[in-house]
Amino acid sequence: MIQYLDLLRHVLEHGKFKADRTGTGTFSVFGAQIRCPLRESFPLLTTKKVHTKSIIYELRQAQGGPATATGKPVGGVRRLPGRQGDDGRSG
Repeated sequence: MIQYLDLLRHVLEHGKFKADRTGTGTFSVFGAQIRCPLRESFPLLTTKKVHTKSIIYELRQAQGGPATATGKPVGGVRRLPGRQGDDGRSG
């Protein structure tokens, strides 16, 4: 969380303001990154509701875990049609 707050402070202090069509505008800094050791925790910062099962499913597939080539639900999560490559992995 401290890394995120430091990055936010950096963007607010050094970021370039860009107007947008909504009139709100954004501040941006090119190439800013946060590196997090995923073996220790998963950084999730959002103001929206998150379907946790879907996130876990996607992460397991990204790590080479079980993928569904048959279209059957795995772990209670259904994939949308056309979201998998020929090898059964997400694409």
